[in-house]
Amino acid sequence: MRCSHALFVLCILCRMRPVALAKSLCDQQPDRCKSMHPRTRRYFLEWYGVEPPGSAPLPNCSQASERWHPLCRNTAGPEWCSLQGQQKEDAPNHLMGMVPCSLFMECKEFSKTTMYNYNSSGLAACLHNKRIVSVGDSVVNEMMVHFCLFLAYDIPEFVLQYLTIGYKKSTQASSRLLSHGPVSLEMFPNSRNFTFRDSRINLTVQMVHSGALHLQDHGGLRTLTHPEFASELIRLGLHPHTTQTGRPDIVVTGASFHDDVNLGTSCDSSCSCNSTWSSQLGEYIHYMQGVASLLALLQRSGASVVWMTLFPRGKQYRGGPDFLRAVVDQAAQTELERAGFVREGGRIVDQWPVYRSYFQNGNYGPSSLHTAPLTIADCNLPPDLVSMRTHFLLDAICTAQGQWEPRCGMGSQYRPQAAYVTSLNAQCSCARYGLSIFTPHLCNTSYGPSSNFFERRATRYHPSRWAGLLGS
Repeated sequence: MRCSHALFVLCILCRMRPVALAKSLCDQQPDRCKSMHPRTRRYFLEWYGVEPPGSAPLPNCSQASERWHPLCRNTAGPEWCSLQGQQKEDAPNHLMGMVPCSLFMECKEFSKTTMYNYNSSGLAACLHNKRIVSVGDSVVNEMMVHFCLFLAYDIPEFVLQYLTIGYKKSTQASSRLLSHGPVSLEMFPNSRNFTFRDSRINLTVQMVHSGALHLQDHGGLRTLTHPEFASELIRLGLHPHTTQTGRPDIVVTGASFHDDVNLGTSCDSSCSCNSTWSSQLGEYIHYMQGVASLLALLQRSGASVVWMTLFPRGKQYRGGPDFLRAVVDQAAQTELERAGFVREGGRIVDQWPVYRSYFQNGNYGPSSLHTAPLTIADCNLPPDLVSMRTHFLLDAICTAQGQWEPRCGMGSQYRPQAAYVTSLNAQCSCARYGLSIFTPHLCNTSYGPSSNFFERRATRYHPSRWAGLLGS
């Protein structure tokens, strides 16, 4: 059902749980609320249950900075569709009752995705007495941040503390503790590494940054196989020699955006590289084989392991081709399958179709990489994309063994891109951070000196022509 006017969305927003306090939390703690970016503060405090509905002013849909707001979404541009049936009843407020209409086409099994609200009995049953360990980069971190905020939605005092600590905030002490009622969160030494506990369902969530051995580095996937990281694997119960009783119940991980540095190299004007593309990719596959073997072992030993793919990085791509990450995800999927990860019941969640659907329907902050409240730079964005990612994760965690299948298929968008890179025999991947931030430069001198075949064929990948490349 297509949403033709803003009244439907307004009703969805009005369903949010009112905060039963004599004064709002921002009235009681004005300095804490003012520490948030003003454009963020107007909406996030409502969406995350800190302030009662109606606290934020209605958006001005004629202003570009406000057009992403749900009340403005169907005034122009691509359409959004309302959730139906049980999904509509169960969906959390962060999804605002609607998803991009294209999501139903990109993810053929989306209608089977189970939705959970923060107080869902099904969610409590799924997570009761569980220990979840998540290892990954800042993108995985923000998904777990939203996961914890979602569970604490009915404890606004805790949520306000969490929303205002600031992303990657440095602390003087070796750890920092946030606590209110049944929930607590301890950081080591900041929000990149944390342990969240919810005593109501005896749940523990441990998030450990594995994008590098140190927060300022970019080691990427190889971090999980590095000898210096072994102590962390032992502490978390992920080491190959850990006994089965020491294993976590659930493991969440995925490829790292920190691998960009390791898949790019310095090139001169004649496309002379200090490391060839084949050697860089071969090194990545070597480390991926070790990670795949570890994850398959964890799955066999009784843990439920979920692997999250990457997704198109550049906002200018609008969810379209991103060749380096396509190669990374294709290599990761191949090695996971070879190691028996999928055969043992491990689950791979393909995020490419999700991002393609959402980015075609809205502006999700300046970086497009981070989409949650505690981010490095983004400040003007709705919380529904990261909430949808969290729901795909919850669906993979909570659906019974033998009943789950990838809701968006597997590799429909990254497989043809990876095949295209292979067919053009790249010699080098040149850029300061691979293809992450700077202009992509996959070169092959057979096309001429300093030839960048991405740029030579860039017109082929104008949005109007992506369908052919992606096979859609």
